[in-house]
Amino acid sequence: MKTLLTVSIAILLGFTTTAAAKRRPAKATPAKAAADNCESIGESIKRCFVEGDADEVHLNISPDYPLIVTFEEKPDFAIGDNYIKANATDNHILFALKAARLPKGHKILVRTQTTTLTIHFKSVSKGADSQVQILRGDNEHRDLVVEQRVAAIRKELKAEYKQKLNTLDERANSIARKRLLQAIHEDGSQIARPSGEVRSRQDFLVLRAEKVLRIGNERFVLVTIEERKGDTFEIGNFTASVSHNGTKRSVDADFRCGSMAARPGQTVKCYISLGSIRKRGKLSAQIKVEGASGSRSVQLTGIGIP
Repeated sequence: MKTLLTVSIAILLGFTTTAAAKRRPAKATPAKAAADNCESIGESIKRCFVEGDADEVHLNISPDYPLIVTFEEKPDFAIGDNYIKANATDNHILFALKAARLPKGHKILVRTQTTTLTIHFKSVSKGADSQVQILRGDNEHRDLVVEQRVAAIRKELKAEYKQKLNTLDERANSIARKRLLQAIHEDGSQIARPSGEVRSRQDFLVLRAEKVLRIGNERFVLVTIEERKGDTFEIGNFTASVSHNGTKRSVDADFRCGSMAARPGQTVKCYISLGSIRKRGKLSAQIKVEGASGSRSVQLTGIGIP
């Protein structure tokens, strides 16, 4: 029975031969058991896995240089004593010896949000640890920590992006206002009624050109769309062109509507940009609005632009 127990413990500790099992004690000491949750990943560098609400690790510290311990989550509690100095920064704690030697079994408690870790220190002149990573051994917790970190980074990046976007918007708005004021100063502004074809009806849709707004050389047309059918007309897109002394050219018809849907008996207002028109002379515009489904449309082909 004693031999079977000895072999079982040896297998658990990683020794598979009977000879190795006989050389080890039947019961592992607490120090050795705790040391088994750490592994070397480089010269004087370790990573240790902890589980549950409380756990412990055994680390070697040298009086010649400090020991840096890194956690997955920021430590809430870590206090040094007369023998060891502890300085916490973010997820790191720097331990440094105040005395050349430590009392036997010296330990310090470190608390995080999920565990209380007991660190057993041993002062050595050779083979001391310089860097140690403390990781959760249970995958479920590690996944949760990763998710929390990703969420925190996303939140930080989102806030940073929003701040930069607001700054860019402020600069763009400032530039736009200055250009607008410059245009009004140089060429003035005007609101007038258009001439020519100002009303068109097609597919139970009525399109009217109500006003023309000029700011400097920029022209904008206020149009209204009236739905006279039982259906709701979903506004899809506007297309426009400008004719100057018989020469026609297409323009980027940027638009803004009070609503993108004209319901039965309802009139929707939209402003259409015709862009910059510097030339003087006879000007006219063609404006067409198409439904989102593409099945219905209505257009004005000869709006006189003052």
